[in-house]
Amino acid sequence: MNRDIPQAIEEVTNGIQHMLNHLDDDGHASKPIPIEKLKNWARESYQDLFHEKIKDIITKLKTKQDLTREDMQVLEKWMIGDLKMYSSMEKHYEQWMSDLLSLTTTLELYQQDDIHQNEKKLLELQGLILELDHVLTDFEKYQYAIERMHRFKSYVGTYAEQLTDTQRYELADMLKNMLYSSLY
Repeated sequence: MNRDIPQAIEEVTNGIQHMLNHLDDDGHASKPIPIEKLKNWARESYQDLFHEKIKDIITKLKTKQDLTREDMQVLEKWMIGDLKMYSSMEKHYEQWMSDLLSLTTTLELYQQDDIHQNEKKLLELQGLILELDHVLTDFEKYQYAIERMHRFKSYVGTYAEQLTDTQRYELADMLKNMLYSSLY
């Protein structure tokens, strides 16, 4: 499959520029932005770089051979490299925490028995909930990335020889599924 990543980047950046310059009255983008295509192509191309090394690691895991330090580094890059990069690039985490605290404080102001009857307050509450939902979504995605990195470290650790036979086979199968999903 031909993955023209530079072309996809151009489509995304042009799409965003077009969206920002041509928002309709409802605030909707009038042109779709192929961000999923770009995300998938970047992931698949990255995985292609390690295809042979991952096949070797799968074989080592299934035949109970020791993994080298380089093998462990490849495993980490393959499985959580994108998350490590994302967590190092993310600059909004502190702002999200501050926003969540502020929005929670504001939300508590709507704990009134008569809220059901107040049209203005109900609309304000809906707007507040929309904003809270957006911030929570970003915050939870970041937290998920951090959690996934911790799970990788606790499951694989630093030394694969500490894995049980069952864990070695499970890890090999997981890698195999990831490997072959990147081919399609």
